Amino acid sequence: MTNVPPSLADIAGPKTFIDADISFRIPEGMHSLGLDLSPEDRAEHIRHVADEVWAAGTDYQRETTAQIYSEVADSAAEDGALYAGVAFLALDDGQPASASLVVRAEATDKTDADVVAHGIVEGLSAQPGKEAYRTTAAGRPVAVVFSVVGAALDDEDTSTLDAVAAPVLPVATAEAYVPLPQISQLVVLGISTPTLEIFPDLVALLSGITETLEVGATSADGASDDSRRAPGAVAPRPSRISEL
Repeated sequence: MTNVPPSLADIAGPKTFIDADISFRIPEGMHSLGLDLSPEDRAEHIRHVADEVWAAGTDYQRETTAQIYSEVADSAAEDGALYAGVAFLALDDGQPASASLVVRAEATDKTDADVVAHGIVEGLSAQPGKEAYRTTAAGRPVAVVFSVVGAALDDEDTSTLDAVAAPVLPVATAEAYVPLPQISQLVVLGISTPTLEIFPDLVALLSGITETLEVGATSADGASDDSRRAPGAVAPRPSRISEL
């Protein structure tokens, strides 16, 4: 794999607009999967990303990665996501790891962001396997939800998950629900990984990305775009992961 720019914890990537009003910054090293492109252009874009990630790899690695990225993009598009990105990482022992970021927006008729955030926490906390709490980011109330689910590695096995029937790969997910009552939208940023040991670092990364969320030209607290270009203060560089 090729080296990628600094740390995924440095939210120094380009401003990404998911519509005319909402933008956020993606970290360097996160590859967009082109949800804003046509299916044909997206497929070509994903092949290019796979070629870049595995520039020194084999055709099999590039083709397999392109297939995986395409599946992530297709799933995100079917769910109505407005952005999907992926990153390949390396653990301290050299083993590979991966993470995906998916962002979507939903209409909401609530005018009180606190009411929306508390409602999400209350509703999702009652669901099995989920933990939710309320926090703030960039001066806004945010509902944060954690979950770990198992996914069967055998795609053709439609039975219930059973360690005897098929290997199971746990996937950890953290989601930040950000109510934006001024435009009647609820933005949901979710980051996932099958590598549980890097999950705490990715939670910190999600926090940093959420801090960069802006509505219009300035953030909710009135900070200008230029004043938010010091991403190093958002989160420290993860100690357990580095980009490949």
